[in-house]
Amino acid sequence: MTHKILIIGGGTGGLAMALFLEKAGIPCEIYEQAPEFSNVGASYAVHPNGVHVVEQLGLSEQLSEVSHSLDNYIFKNKDGDTVYDIKDQFPDSPFLDGLIYVSRYDLIDILYQEIKRREIKINYSKKLKDLRQDDESVTAYFEDGTKATGSLLIGADGTHSKTRELIFPYEYLRYNGKWAVFGMAEEGTLGAAEQFMQQDDLISYFKDDFNFTISKHHPSRKERLSWVFIQNQERKVPKKYFDEKPADVFKDELAAKFSDFKEPIGELIRRSSTFFPTQVFSAGNLPKFSFKRVALIGDALQTTDPYSGMGATLSLEDGLYLAMMLRDHSDYKDAFYYYEFDRKETVRGIHNEAAEMENLSDEEIDQFLKKMSGEALESSYLNPPKINWEDRQ
Repeated sequence: MTHKILIIGGGTGGLAMALFLEKAGIPCEIYEQAPEFSNVGASYAVHPNGVHVVEQLGLSEQLSEVSHSLDNYIFKNKDGDTVYDIKDQFPDSPFLDGLIYVSRYDLIDILYQEIKRREIKINYSKKLKDLRQDDESVTAYFEDGTKATGSLLIGADGTHSKTRELIFPYEYLRYNGKWAVFGMAEEGTLGAAEQFMQQDDLISYFKDDFNFTISKHHPSRKERLSWVFIQNQERKVPKKYFDEKPADVFKDELAAKFSDFKEPIGELIRRSSTFFPTQVFSAGNLPKFSFKRVALIGDALQTTDPYSGMGATLSLEDGLYLAMMLRDHSDYKDAFYYYEFDRKETVRGIHNEAAEMENLSDEEIDQFLKKMSGEALESSYLNPPKINWEDRQ
């Protein structure tokens, strides 16, 4: 595979894939709808498998400088009591060996700086409008009236993927039965909630139909504490009561859900400097990972559930693995086939486990995790096999 590949989307998966294609000697260009690279988004966990992908790009030092390495993952109830402790239950588990939390901006910036260093071209303000394929190529048409032609096209354009819409028009996004709020907080501004700045663990609280997770995402920056709230709600909230709700009102309503919690989560919410609510949508399990000369990676393919905490990791792995297949198979149909065949089981397994977790109360989470104990736990969600660039088919 030597002809130029078009990558739609300059997020985590798209940038990583471009870097691995460059390593393989395969030319590519990135087409990003935003007018420029900017500081947007919240924070997320990157699992050891995702960290391993970044390491293979030679960027491990840069990642360690802007991320928080997690010592443990603890589940608590509203009284602040530990109901499950991963390190205590699995002291030798590789799950915690490399688990980090990092802001979306910092992770993408690491990849973006490497893209610039390697002189891979990024085209900004390129919002995909249409695409057409023939036996030799695929052409992308953009809303600004321009177009680009390549041998293949990779859709790395996220949950609301236009690429997915064009190749699978009947696989539309559906409300996923939940909404989420992502927040960040600054040291020295939190009052009683300043205590959360002292913890180095990833901590989740489960109660009834919602959960709340807290972690640091940076070793030293003033705004370095992140949290995410996930609410199960069967019926979607109207925009006028969600997107258009004033942030202060939203914060007060959210904080009130924690009025009976021993730890000051409500105060943390009210004092947060970043507050980003979103309703969760999913495309479900797509029938295929590709169509003719177009393939999908990351959230364009998987629309990862926030319960899994695996969105960034899966995007990084998708970019690496698809680039490997294109390196190792001169026939793109073979490359796409093995990408789907080899990735599908891992991806679907993670999604299924996230679906099991989403309706658990704090009393049920302990039983669920114990059910996944031993080898089953380490072979599925916590420790899927790592992907190595040096492996060849």
